[in-house]
Amino acid sequence: MASSSSADPESGNGNHDSDLPIDRETELENQNAKLKRKLRTTAARAAKAVKRAYSSFTQPEESDYTRVLQKQYFTQAWHPHRASSTDHETDKKQQYFRERARCVFSFLAVLKSAVLGLFSGSRKLHHILHVCTCDDTSTRMRTPGLGRSAVYTVCNTVENTLFKYVGGSWESIFIPTPTRVLQSGRANAIHRAFTLWSLVTADGCGAMWSKLGFDGWRRGDGAWRTAIMMGDALKANDAAWSIERAIRMGKGNSLGLRMRCCNHQLCLVRKPTVLSVDRFWSTVVRLGHLLETSSFRRGLATAIVSLLQKEGHFTRVPVAEYPADMVLWRERTKWLERDFITGPNSTREALKEMVHFANGDSSGTKVVHYCLLESHHGRPCCESDEEALGKMLSHAIQFYPRGFQTPLLYRMKHYGQASSYVKFGCAFFALLPQALQVMSSSEASIEATSLADALLAESDFQGVETNILQALQDAVDMDANLALQNKVRRQLVVEEISQPRFLQNCLIIDALIHPIEHGINSLLKHTQLLHQLRYLGRGHPESDQVKEQTSKLFLDVIQGSLCDRLVKNYLQFLKDGLKETIQMGLDPRPELLTKVFQLVTICVTDVYRRFKYEFLSSPFTWFSLLSLDTEGFVQSFSTLQTQHCRCNKCTDPDFGRILLEHFSSDIRSSTPREQYAIQSEVCGLLQDIAEWCPLTSDSVELRNGQAQWVISRRGGQSIKAPRAAAEDTILHSAIKQHSWSLESESNQSLPPKTVSSGILKMVGEKQSRQLTSRETAAERAGRIEAARTRKIRKVSAWNAFQRSQTAGLSLSKEEYQLKIKEISQMWTSMSREEKDAYRVEAEWQQQQIDCLAQQPLQTAKERADGDQSCGQDIGRERTDQCPYFLCQKDPAFDTINRMVRNFSVILQSKDVKPGDLLLLSSQHQPEQEAYILGVVMKKPMLQTLVSATVTDLEAQYTLTQKGLPIIHTSHQVFLRFVRAGGLGAVEVSVEVWRCQPFLDNDHLKVNPTEQVGQFQVGAEKPACVQKVATAKLPASLQVRRKPKPKNTDSKRKGRAVAKAAFVMDPCSSSGEDAVSTGALASECSSGSASDMDLDPNKESETMVPPSAIVAAEEKHMGKVAREIQDSDQLREQTAEEIRLTEKMSSMPPSQKGSSFFSRSIGLDESPFDFMMNGREDDGSPVGLKLIPGYRMVVLRLESSRYGSPQSRDRVYIVMVDETTLGQVRAYVSGLLDNLGQQKIKHAPSKDIQRRLDSRHSSYRGRG
Repeated sequence: MASSSSADPESGNGNHDSDLPIDRETELENQNAKLKRKLRTTAARAAKAVKRAYSSFTQPEESDYTRVLQKQYFTQAWHPHRASSTDHETDKKQQYFRERARCVFSFLAVLKSAVLGLFSGSRKLHHILHVCTCDDTSTRMRTPGLGRSAVYTVCNTVENTLFKYVGGSWESIFIPTPTRVLQSGRANAIHRAFTLWSLVTADGCGAMWSKLGFDGWRRGDGAWRTAIMMGDALKANDAAWSIERAIRMGKGNSLGLRMRCCNHQLCLVRKPTVLSVDRFWSTVVRLGHLLETSSFRRGLATAIVSLLQKEGHFTRVPVAEYPADMVLWRERTKWLERDFITGPNSTREALKEMVHFANGDSSGTKVVHYCLLESHHGRPCCESDEEALGKMLSHAIQFYPRGFQTPLLYRMKHYGQASSYVKFGCAFFALLPQALQVMSSSEASIEATSLADALLAESDFQGVETNILQALQDAVDMDANLALQNKVRRQLVVEEISQPRFLQNCLIIDALIHPIEHGINSLLKHTQLLHQLRYLGRGHPESDQVKEQTSKLFLDVIQGSLCDRLVKNYLQFLKDGLKETIQMGLDPRPELLTKVFQLVTICVTDVYRRFKYEFLSSPFTWFSLLSLDTEGFVQSFSTLQTQHCRCNKCTDPDFGRILLEHFSSDIRSSTPREQYAIQSEVCGLLQDIAEWCPLTSDSVELRNGQAQWVISRRGGQSIKAPRAAAEDTILHSAIKQHSWSLESESNQSLPPKTVSSGILKMVGEKQSRQLTSRETAAERAGRIEAARTRKIRKVSAWNAFQRSQTAGLSLSKEEYQLKIKEISQMWTSMSREEKDAYRVEAEWQQQQIDCLAQQPLQTAKERADGDQSCGQDIGRERTDQCPYFLCQKDPAFDTINRMVRNFSVILQSKDVKPGDLLLLSSQHQPEQEAYILGVVMKKPMLQTLVSATVTDLEAQYTLTQKGLPIIHTSHQVFLRFVRAGGLGAVEVSVEVWRCQPFLDNDHLKVNPTEQVGQFQVGAEKPACVQKVATAKLPASLQVRRKPKPKNTDSKRKGRAVAKAAFVMDPCSSSGEDAVSTGALASECSSGSASDMDLDPNKESETMVPPSAIVAAEEKHMGKVAREIQDSDQLREQTAEEIRLTEKMSSMPPSQKGSSFFSRSIGLDESPFDFMMNGREDDGSPVGLKLIPGYRMVVLRLESSRYGSPQSRDRVYIVMVDETTLGQVRAYVSGLLDNLGQQKIKHAPSKDIQRRLDSRHSSYRGRG
């Protein structure tokens, strides 16, 4: 055998590699080295990664099928729009749908099992707290069976449940929920939507848990159940909660708490401030909407280039040292930079670089750069004027075209960024108004357009489309109707923003909203802490500390600490903030100072009403019991019992009344042990709520954005039906919890992302590092057995003593060694009796460790005992709660209500505005009381009054020892006058004085200079409210109109609602879709208020407009909203046409019904596919090819608009050189404007082509 295997040259069995020439071996080695270097390139690694990604989606083996489903649908590898990439493979799409449905069903079964596991076991439940944060939004969905999309109103919730056991232990679970389609705007539909997945409701649990066979309440009987609903202060949410309250009446241990979003409340405080300036809000919204289009951003960049290239608009001044005024200029620059609110860090970095380079006086209109001849590196800052201009253009293009997102007035999102952007653009050399004027007044030159495109490309701005999809999106932006709308909108913005008063208004409003932004940031911190508790639960290592922080922030808001901070910030603005704003450019005109004082008074009183006055009533006053000892608790609880016995309306029906009925016996007659037990139980419930109750609904706002991306991806490229949307959103909600927890822990335990990415890159490049020895089954079994049988040393008395001495210490290595020596000496000197205490503690610790090691994880047992029916008749009784300072049974209650109502009517008829001084007196109390009128509410009927001190020189707020103003409501003020009159007929005399503001050492003060009115307020109807008969024409002169048909539907009478918001699925009444929407299929047919459609955006409280400008702007808001809505609808219609065209072209021929001839020549393909990839019969290509260095531009001309006799629109596809892309866009835009203004009728197509050729003849030589 050995001889036969030897090398024989003739037999051919030997190895010939050694006989190769040396040059051949060298060549092979070079080829191998070259191949290795090629595999190390970025393209090769990317191709390898793509291959691995595609291999993960291949059909797995049957044994690994469940593992692959787990990875593809329950990890970050899941993508909701993966099925849209396989349009031609129907079988794969159907398989994806079946897999998704299977995963959703499996997830719901596991979720039910996990929840049942929290009910089972030896531990007894004491308190179950369910928090539901809900909100509605609009999203586009595909209508099943019709092949088109529509806008649906949907409801999203973020839900979490706390399980508190007897003894203090607790568990929490986050419940992923799907998006639910609202069947209507009725209160019943909204109530069913937000209770569908709730574990704790007035009926027991939500309808979906009943369908899943949930029977946990059979094991949780006797425990306290608390349901918290967090939502915006909207009438629809209040109506839905009233249904839940009616169901809860008569239930034993079921508590409820309705919380209003504090961020939404702060935005409502901001609303009258923003609307107090004529055309300010509409200008900001229109500008934000324009900045969403890429064409306007390119135009703005080109205008900035054209502006700064003009002679005199940018100046470079070479200096050896900076001028003396540079100190003042830098203060103004720091002020602009400090108050700027931005989202991404790149925007702030671009702003810092720009303000550092343009270091001249930013209050002027000419940009000046003082260039040092010798900088810190020994060279001049700029070598020439051209270099300085290039740097300034680069900084400006990196900042201004980024723009801002369109702000929302009733949400905290984007408004701070929008206000900061507009203020900075107008205050920093007035670059923004000047650039907008250049855009509207002149056409851009070729050089400016080319330079702007180059600068946009350098700033990572997506200015040039690289694929057909982006080209189609650009075609939507270049639509003729959209171009005309944007032109009109741009003219309105330029006309308003160019006025000098616009900058003055920007400075005032931006300064007044900063306290509100501070309050919003404080509330967002509370939301972040709740995220940690909600997603990590008891497993968080610092869960106890996080609960303490959430409880503290919650009590700060409930007990008025946040209100005090905001009010102090506004008072500080009157002293120092206004002085700084005046130094930075505010013109202190009398009318401007009057507006400032009026707005500060409105903000102060409205913050007090929303964040202190509302929390002085039950149930929020119950949280003051947490800070009392047993004696104080007994006294306060006894007071609450006395009030409840006297009038049950003095406590809220959802929370306080249920607690008082449960502990109905007099607490003062109980034993000290019973009193302590009651205190422990009540304070335990309150502490759980303080730790887990949210203060804002911004978590569900984020959920809305995520759900919209899952349902209809950006640009509407993949729109889902309601059933698919529900399945995808519940999977996304579960995955989001895992990804958030993973990211949160990674930030604390792993290196920074830059270091981690560097490590991963090294691992990817070094193939040898990825080769590790695999563990065999025998080795794994041996390792597990060794770990199981390993002897663990028990806890000794020395260990317990050492831990007690080092608890809470953070020591270095050297300090720890010294500490251990000191502890060992102490241990040696201790007696045996002293060591016995630590020996007992060590034994107890060892028992706990052994118990945890031997106790298995609890698993849920499937039990199907049926659904527990809790349905009862719903009571319709709804009573108003008494104010905290007056009971409804008080004899003066009706008198005061009539006086407040009359006072409100007189204020509106006499045109008394916030900021006016009111002097009140009566026959029983002749001494006048001075008040400054604050915010006036129409619903609820309420007026706020700030106590004032009047001297010969000024009128100022009366402050407490803490420096806070004394604020009352009109009910409280009139109550004192009625008490002084002995409950008889009382008339209060009111004098109205107009205040004149002035500056005293740059401090804003007011002086009452003119009495503008005087009237009497009593319980009788005032004479000024008597209606005057309107003048009518004689019957012979009146115009006869056709009578309107009578409205026979009594339910809808008096209700105006936009029913387009609730677009219904035509197939929703069928069985399949009815199941997909859960309990939202049925509608109540009763005639109560809950059956009427409610406006989802209508606020629950209405404010009287503080000025005529605010009233006009509120009406103008509707016009701007309709304007933007029409623009969005036009954009969506254009995009829908393109999407439908692409969809029909991508369908197989059998589905489209095309003929044999069209299929044979390729006309059944997409127009773009045919032009790009078309072929002849012999297979030779006839399609177009993109030339390197060129880009495709799609131009659509409406024939009827520009005079063409054809009924179809004309589409031009032009390949343009990259360097002239902006110039072509500018000239085409000007051509469309000229053609639209000339209004050519029935011009032949050759005439239009001749005009196009004549205007673009200069471009023929350049391609």
